[in-house]
Amino acid sequence: MMMKRIALMIALIAAFAVGAVAQPKPLSKEDKEKIFCGKAQMMQKKLDLKESQMEEFLAVYKQYQEAVSKIVPPKRLKAKDGEITSDQAYENVMAQLKFKKEILAVQEEYVGKMKNILTPKQLMRFLQAEYAVQKSIFDHKKARGEGKSRKGFKRDRKSGKISHQSEIRPDSVCCPSASVPTV
Repeated sequence: MMMKRIALMIALIAAFAVGAVAQPKPLSKEDKEKIFCGKAQMMQKKLDLKESQMEEFLAVYKQYQEAVSKIVPPKRLKAKDGEITSDQAYENVMAQLKFKKEILAVQEEYVGKMKNILTPKQLMRFLQAEYAVQKSIFDHKKARGEGKSRKGFKRDRKSGKISHQSEIRPDSVCCPSASVPTV
């Protein structure tokens, strides 16, 4: 009887421990700043920004990033037959479309603000670079979730951590508090 209780206690503790580990941690302010700096540096490189454009662009780009981050994507349902109803599938499709419309509205607003800072070709490259960043983030999440390495990412076999094989690192151009050395 005592052994059963001990086994039950161990099973309950293990279940709670697994649940606690599985919860994603919110990003710290420092992590968010590093991500923004990496994106800003990539934009500087992709758009070939001049120093006169950089300061103005960064101010508007930071506002753009904050506006986009406030839009919460809907939970995606896995479309396996029999697991979801037709109504649930339709609601999910409509939620995805609403999300895309909200993102598009923010992009339209900020492209309007950036047209006074960037040339038309730079604006076009901006949208292309934003798409590339979003695809990279999606690939990273997918690699993390499935345990498979994706283009541009590698997984350390011992620690399980995933890192990007990019040459872009935060530096003093956009992040005076960056602790990562420039390449």
